[in-house]
Amino acid sequence: MYTESNNTETKGGDVQVVEYAESELDESLATVFIDLLNVIWPSKDKSNEDLVAELMRQTDRPDDEIQSKKTRLVIWENDAVVAHAEVFVRRISTQKGETDVLALAGVCTHPDCRGRNLGLEIVTAAFKKLEEFQLDVCLFQTGVPGFYEKLGARTIANPITNHRYPNQRQVNDADANPFWDESVMIYPATADWPSGVIDLGGAGY
Repeated sequence: MYTESNNTETKGGDVQVVEYAESELDESLATVFIDLLNVIWPSKDKSNEDLVAELMRQTDRPDDEIQSKKTRLVIWENDAVVAHAEVFVRRISTQKGETDVLALAGVCTHPDCRGRNLGLEIVTAAFKKLEEFQLDVCLFQTGVPGFYEKLGARTIANPITNHRYPNQRQVNDADANPFWDESVMIYPATADWPSGVIDLGGAGY
């Protein structure tokens, strides 16, 4: 089991959430992560080997002013990853100017391990990165808003766009929403959040 990284034990010590900076990933780790991710979101046209190679290419991308500090949080069981999330710092534009938020993506639990609160453990650990990264709010999309509401998040109604990188728009429309899930949320619900258009500054996550 890969536990040589800096890791954090969740409450009660029953489950260990292990953190990996993107730069730490090697092909073995990438393969185990893809094994889970491709169960949850199976690719129609890429093999696991293709997805691993794609993930390894991402690890070579340096942090920049738009996206930085990418970290994966996982739960291991029997040498397999059974829960996963990724977080990073994303610079967005609002009517009040540019600001950095915590981006949350790739949250999933293996179907055989659901009902054990592993998703709760992973997301709780992810939200704790707010303090570490010295950020005020986490911005993310989801198809299960009720789950996050119970954790203290709330849905927002801002129009979401991506004007910074036109080649990453989902359609040929400067105002197209780069997110695809039904709900966009922030955590914590009490965060001071601006009204108006939010420019995500890149592709949806």
